[in-house]
Parts: sequence; structure tokens; C-alpha cells
Amino acid sequence: MSYDVRQSLDIPSDAFRDDVAVIYAHGTRYSGSHWAIGARTRHDGDLLGEFRTTGRGPEHAAHAATKWIRNHCESAGFKVFRVDNLHEQYPEDQRPHFTLMRFFIDHVASTGLEGWGPSRPPQTAPRGSNKIKNHDGTPRRGP
Repeated sequence: MSYDVRQSLDIPSDAFRDDVAVIYAHGTRYSGSHWAIGARTRHDGDLLGEFRTTGRGPEHAAHAATKWIRNHCESAGFKVFRVDNLHEQYPEDQRPHFTLMRFFIDHVASTGLEGWGPSRPPQTAPRGSNKIKNHDGTPRRGP
């Protein structure tokens, strides 16, 4: 699947809330089998990136958008953990001309297993080491 990047995808840090960004890729057929797909955080937000591709229908454009965003996230150290195809949101007569995808992106690509294990108990002093001592450091005897 090939595509021509017109504006490199740049997901700004303020797009992440609790380490998760929601990005929409909206595609429009502009001439025959040519598609323009742009990414935004909201319908009226700034354009985060854009590419062009050629394909038979909205499924091809959606597949290209998924590849484009996954490739970017992989190189940026992010991880796409959910993709929703919202193509059905369009009225049926408009579906051949538009596509819409929603991507949920984790800011941290991998936390690793070490962050999920039980924590170690704090170090405690050996038994008897908390006895009251004399000013010379010897254990105190009696009350």
C-alpha cells in the first residue's frame, strides 16, 4: 500500500490526556480513485498531517490511514492500541466518497512488566536493633 505524504504527521504533546491521544483520520475522494486523508484531534482542529493515496474505495483509504498512523507512531515511540472505523457514520449515499477512522494512541510505547509487579517491602532493621541504648551505644538494661 503506497501513499504520498504531503504534510508529515506531528502529534503534539498537548494532544495527549493521561498519556492517550485520540486522532481522527478523515479521507475524501477528490478525483476518480484519488484520496486525500488528513489527521486531526477534532473536526475543527489544526491539521496534524496529510497524505494522498490511490485506491478503489473508502476501505483502501482507511487501510492506508491505518498504515500511515501506525508507521508514525512506531517511529515516535507511541503505540496505537485501538482503531475504530467510523465510515458508517456517513449517510449511505456519501460513503463511497468519504472515510473516517479514530485512533487511540498511547504516549508510552511500553511500560514493561517491571512496572506491574508487586512492590518490594521496605527494608526493616533486624530484631532487637530498636532497643534503647545508652549514650555510649551499649544496650540499656532495666527500666
